[in-house]
Amino acid sequence: MRQNQFQRGEQIVYICPKALKIINKTQDYKVVAKAPKWEVIAFRDDDKVQCRMSMSEFISHSGSRSGRLPESFKLVGERQMGPLKVKEYRQGADEVWLADESKIPQPVYDIFSAYNKCGRLSSIIVKVVSEEEAESVKWCTRQPGTKSVVMIETKQAEMVPYKESDYQIPTGYREVFSWEKFMVSSKSRDSAYEIFSEMGLGEKFGKRGK
Repeated sequence: MRQNQFQRGEQIVYICPKALKIINKTQDYKVVAKAPKWEVIAFRDDDKVQCRMSMSEFISHSGSRSGRLPESFKLVGERQMGPLKVKEYRQGADEVWLADESKIPQPVYDIFSAYNKCGRLSSIIVKVVSEEEAESVKWCTRQPGTKSVVMIETKQAEMVPYKESDYQIPTGYREVFSWEKFMVSSKSRDSAYEIFSEMGLGEKFGKRGK
């Protein structure tokens, strides 16, 4: 899937029964998690650094909550988006588009939901529209004529052949223990620090360094 995400920008997402990979095109980093451990490993090729977290730690400190879509969201439509059968739910001005795939294990859904800072759903998150305040985030669009913000939007979804090499973790990269140090390059780190403060990751994964 090719998506835009309100805090992270443009991302390419690979999902299969064995692994999840996210390529962030805006901030130029990658995230990979693979069976059976589902350890979350994020790395940058430019600075050659990586950060490792257990799945439980990643989910806990993303602020993600377990649970289902609230019953107040009603199914209002269905559509096909490439290989995805998408169901559209609505509650007032809020929308959530989800795609279910029986072959995808729950850890993939949990990690992907946590990465997108959504409640942990047993579905692929295709689109989220909300009236929540979002003035402080960079990468989002507004629904014309409304206060609603498109928090996540899938631009394209397609089926591609599985390749083991797509999910490989680089070797020889320096280990870091701060999200700040792998999510942006060393050149851009100072200008991006406010983003990480808004995401609530600064205290756990390392305070600002020189």
